[in-house]
Amino acid sequence: MKYKEIRKNYQNYSYIDTALVDPYVASISPLFTKLFIKYNIIPNYVTVLMIISGILGAILFSFPSNILKGLGIMFIHLWYILDCSDGEVARITKKFSKFGKEIDHMAHIINHPLYNLSFAYSMICINRFNSVMILFLFMGVISIEMINRYLESFYIIYTLRLGNDVDKSKKDSLKKRICLYIANIFVLYPNFALIFPIIYLIDANLNTNVSIYYLVIQVFVAGVVVLRNFVKRLFIIVNL
Repeated sequence: MKYKEIRKNYQNYSYIDTALVDPYVASISPLFTKLFIKYNIIPNYVTVLMIISGILGAILFSFPSNILKGLGIMFIHLWYILDCSDGEVARITKKFSKFGKEIDHMAHIINHPLYNLSFAYSMICINRFNSVMILFLFMGVISIEMINRYLESFYIIYTLRLGNDVDKSKKDSLKKRICLYIANIFVLYPNFALIFPIIYLIDANLNTNVSIYYLVIQVFVAGVVVLRNFVKRLFIIVNL
């Protein structure tokens, strides 16, 4: 299996309808996918490696050392690379698990809060910002992420049961898709998980404060978008 073949035939997404970090991750994941296929590693094992990588990343990033934080960032990025790779392995080998999506969902539920704890602890440790404010902002980030994740899960179940599944990528206008893409820069958690620690590390060494502004914007924009989605889903529930 060649790198170009994986990119062409087994990465089924449009650049405008994905997370900001997806094109970057998708350029790396086939390298791991080739290894997993070569050694007959099944998709669920890749997901387990993803969970372990995420845990290691969160732990390493918590230490007050640039080297360890750098390693933490590497494992956090590897976490999302493996998240993409498990799907590629499944599509190539046709080894689809009955609970593959649920296991993948569980992986995110485990790793996302750990990242938030690690990032919040690191922000507090540099002693530049109010600790209570930092904790509330990160509580906002993870709460919004969990609400959005369950809203999307509800909508998927709703469309499957009632047969109202709509392909947004075909029916939405280009303008709307671009607006959604911009909003998803802040709504989709992998963007935050991969970008924030890099900004933090730069801030910590250059004595700048970009990370706190990014954090505030993250909470505000994601909060507004998820509130809008909540209202839309609420109308669906009322009309069931």
